[in-house]
Amino acid sequence: MSQESNAGLRRTEGGLASVLENLTMTHQPRHSEHLRSDKVTLGELQRHIGRLEGKIEHNRELLLQKDSEISDLNHANKDVHDDLAQHKTRLRKVETEKQLLLQDISHLNEEIDAKNTAFKKLNEDLIKAQKTIKVQSDQISGAKDGPKAHSTPQRFGQPGGAYNQVYSQPPPAYNASAHRFPHAQPAAATPRSTPITVTPRSTSILRRQISNHPTFQPPPLFGGPSNQRRPPVTAASSYNPFPSQQGVLVRQNTDQGCGVNLIADFTPFFHLTEAWTHNYVSVPDQYRDQFISDSLRNALSIATDPRTAMKLMTSSKTRPLLIARVINQLIVDFVFRPMLLRGFSQFYDNKISSFRGQLMGNIPSNVRRGLLLACAETVVDMTQADGFENWMDHNITPKVHEMWHVLQPLFAHGTPHDPAWNDLNRIWREATRIGILMLSKPCIYTLDFPPMGPNSYFNPSNMCNRDEDFTQNPQALSSMAVSVRLAITPIVTETDFMKDAIEAKCLHQAMVLLAF
Repeated sequence: MSQESNAGLRRTEGGLASVLENLTMTHQPRHSEHLRSDKVTLGELQRHIGRLEGKIEHNRELLLQKDSEISDLNHANKDVHDDLAQHKTRLRKVETEKQLLLQDISHLNEEIDAKNTAFKKLNEDLIKAQKTIKVQSDQISGAKDGPKAHSTPQRFGQPGGAYNQVYSQPPPAYNASAHRFPHAQPAAATPRSTPITVTPRSTSILRRQISNHPTFQPPPLFGGPSNQRRPPVTAASSYNPFPSQQGVLVRQNTDQGCGVNLIADFTPFFHLTEAWTHNYVSVPDQYRDQFISDSLRNALSIATDPRTAMKLMTSSKTRPLLIARVINQLIVDFVFRPMLLRGFSQFYDNKISSFRGQLMGNIPSNVRRGLLLACAETVVDMTQADGFENWMDHNITPKVHEMWHVLQPLFAHGTPHDPAWNDLNRIWREATRIGILMLSKPCIYTLDFPPMGPNSYFNPSNMCNRDEDFTQNPQALSSMAVSVRLAITPIVTETDFMKDAIEAKCLHQAMVLLAF
């Protein structure tokens, strides 16, 4: 702007000089009278030009001053923009810090809620533990009013006979390995009873004995005397809420032809497993149940579907029955199968496998009888072989140890481990005794748990109701078309091929829980 002003001033000065020069040159030839007036006019013009030049100089100074002010304003505007950008950056940083603080506050609130929930659970566990201790104290001290309905029953008594030497083993430690048995006694230190001397039997003699209906009696487990048999131990009457149906558990048509009365063994045995769960399984605790082992979860999923298992586990009435089903399932899958005796001797394993392999398919009845007799005789010979007792003892102990670790998270507060271990040990040895009796008979046994679901209906011919919500008699329940929601025990069926008329009879009815 200042440069344009200077250029204008120069043009103006040049123009005035030329005008004055023209006037001087023009008026020379004029008359002299006008010369003086022209000089006066020229002086006035020069003075006017001087005034104009002064104004121009003043305006130039004003322009320079305005340019300086504009420059200062530009610098100030730039500083303002820089300050504004800095303030915006600081504002964004403050907003970010605010969001982080809000997140920290939210996490702290969640932790406080979790701590409060855990504290509430601990208080509930403490109250439950106090109640459990009180109930167990009343049971131990023998309260005068006797056991109440659904209270913890008395544990089954000390076994007799040859079981004393293995029943008193202490339970394994919590941190013991699943494949180590620190409390198992060496085989050489185990006291042994005087073994029974049995006359060797041939297949033909065994057939003749069966045809004449004498007793087919294998030697008892662990070298006990043949004329002594420990009576079955039943659970206390308070375990069965339906005493009126006690007689329905099994059919009472005992087969005397094969000599061994397994009807009198299965029902007391399954009562032992239920008695164990009533004695030692804890009350429902959803918090503790979240930490059960995967092996127990798998066992529960085999027993029933996950939804039904969760519902049964959260009820104090059905929780022990569901765990009893788990125990029964594990025992049935191993003890009541031919694999129970597998591994003692390759000679006996090959013979039994050969006989059982020939039983498959359609074969004549007399051939089937001969194979069953030969297989039973092989089992009898095996039980009398040297070292069988110690081998069976070491074969059972790992199974007890594995089940102990599976069920241990379900123990109630203050559960005495020695009695719990001894009772579980006895259950497995009682099951082993029954399993050997089954394999020593020339019969075929099936142990099947009834299917569960809306399409599996109650059948009074092979099922027994254990559900408190259904008090009707079996025939009424059958007509109501109620379904099975849990099978606690299996249906045990014996098929006898030694008679002219082959028949299958039910040795034990499945105890079930029902649903509409």
